[in-house]
Amino acid sequence: MRRLPRLPAAKLAFRNQKDLTFAEVGQAWGFDTVSVSPGMGLADLDNDGDLDVVLNNLNSGAAIYRNDGTAPRVAVRLKGLAPNTRGIGAKIWLYSGAVPSQSQEMICGGRYLSGDDTVRVFAAGSVTNEMRIEVRWRSGQRSVVQGVRANRIYEIDEVHTTSTVEPQTSNLGPSHLFEDASGLIRHVHRDEPFDDFARSGCCRGV
Repeated sequence: MRRLPRLPAAKLAFRNQKDLTFAEVGQAWGFDTVSVSPGMGLADLDNDGDLDVVLNNLNSGAAIYRNDGTAPRVAVRLKGLAPNTRGIGAKIWLYSGAVPSQSQEMICGGRYLSGDDTVRVFAAGSVTNEMRIEVRWRSGQRSVVQGVRANRIYEIDEVHTTSTVEPQTSNLGPSHLFEDASGLIRHVHRDEPFDDFARSGCCRGV
């Protein structure tokens, strides 16, 4: 039996240059270890408001990378109503931070074979910025937090919603996005008989 060779590779990290380009900084950030790492998750392991990185490595121990970033940030955790206690599907906006508005969605899992901590981190820009957080829950309710300051973690409870978000309407016609147009190409698909086992030469008759 042929075995596929292991292909360990150096990790890559990219820094936003703020001009629509990115610079590869894996070595500069100490993130260029060589291994086979099929999974990665983000979590605030040291409770300092930024996300650390955990990698699982094939046939070896997990790797933990501490985020030592010092830029001002704002972290948000959601406390949704049961059974969706993590607020999965809610969308979070931060206004007046490093840019006029930032948004992230609280998702379940996050990466291939991995899941992130249910916290979202935003760039605050400066420690003096006074910001606003807005959460739109899956239920249609809205939560707003005024006077948000940098370098803090905000836990927002769905119980304390302030208003209901009106559903957006569309003038694009029917609600469905697709229609069957097979007749326009005048093609009829036909499946030809094909014996996969005869071609591979294995497992026949099993």
